Amino acid sequence: MRVTELVAAATGRAPGLDWRVETSTPGDDPEIARVQFDSREVGPGDVFVCLRGRRSDGHDHIPDALARGAAALVVDHAVAADTVRVEVTDTRHAMALLACVADGDPSHELFAVGITGTNGKTTTAHLVAGILGHAGIPCGLIGTLTGERTTPEAPHLQRTLRSMVDEGMAAVALEVSSHALTQHRVTGTHFGVAVFTNLSPDHLDYHGDLESYFAAKATLFRSGMAAAAVIDVDDPRGATLAAELEAAGSMPVTRVSAALAEDLVTDLTGSSFRWRGHHVRLPIPGRFNVANALAAAEATRHAGISDGAIA
Repeated sequence: MRVTELVAAATGRAPGLDWRVETSTPGDDPEIARVQFDSREVGPGDVFVCLRGRRSDGHDHIPDALARGAAALVVDHAVAADTVRVEVTDTRHAMALLACVADGDPSHELFAVGITGTNGKTTTAHLVAGILGHAGIPCGLIGTLTGERTTPEAPHLQRTLRSMVDEGMAAVALEVSSHALTQHRVTGTHFGVAVFTNLSPDHLDYHGDLESYFAAKATLFRSGMAAAAVIDVDDPRGATLAAELEAAGSMPVTRVSAALAEDLVTDLTGSSFRWRGHHVRLPIPGRFNVANALAAAEATRHAGISDGAIA
C-alpha cells in the first residue's frame, strides 16, 4: 500500500484529525511496509511515527529512522527532511488508525473481548480464553502476562492480531488498560464485546483524579469500538456506566451481579454455584473470582456458546 492510500484510508476514520502530505520530490509516493514508532525498529519501507513522550520526542530521532530506511514520516509540525512527511495534529491517534489500515483490520476477523477495570482483567481474560477454547474457538491472549505492557502500542497490537488471524485464531481476549485508552493504543480496534470489572483508586498519578480515571475506562464503551457490553453493576461505577449505556441505547448491555451466582459456596480450593440453571465448579478461590467468572461467562455468550458449554 502506498503512503497516500494509507493516509486516505486512515483519514476517513477520523474526520477531526487534520492531515497533510508533503513531499520533497513531486509524485513521490513510496510503498509502505510497516508502521513504526521506535526508530530502532525501523526498516526499509517503514513509516516512522514521531511520538512525544515524557522523556523523549520522536521528532529528535528522525535522522536515525531515515538512516535505517524509513520511507515516510508522520509528524505534528513541519520538519525539514528529504522524504515524504505526513503532518497531522495528533500523531498518536493517527498512528493507531494507520496501524489498523496497514495490517488489514485484523480485529474484524476475530471475536475480540476487551476487558477493562482496575482489578480482575488478567483472570477474566484467561477465563474467557479457556471457555472459548473449550468450545472449539481458538483464542489468543494479550495482557499483563504476555508482554512488556498490559496493552501493547497500536502497531504492535495490530501486528499481533494479524499474526493470530494468520495462525488460525478465531478470537482474542485482550486486557485494555486506562493508559491504552487515553493513548489510543486500541483506537480502531473492533470488539465483539467489552467487559467492565470494577473501579478503585489506581494510576491517579497519571490520570489526576478518580473521575478522569473512570472516564478513561469508559472510553472503551463510549467510543463505538464495542458491539456489546458486559458490566459488573455491583461496582458503583459499573452501575453508573450500565445505566448510561442503556439510556443511550448505543449497544446491548448485560448486567453482571453476584446475585447471578445462586447457591454460592466458597472454600480455600474455589467455589461452586449455579449460573443460568447450570452447576459451576470454579477451581480458583475468592468471591472476587466468582465475579470475574460471571463476567467471562456473560461475555462468551456473545460468541454464541451455549450456557452448558460455558459452565
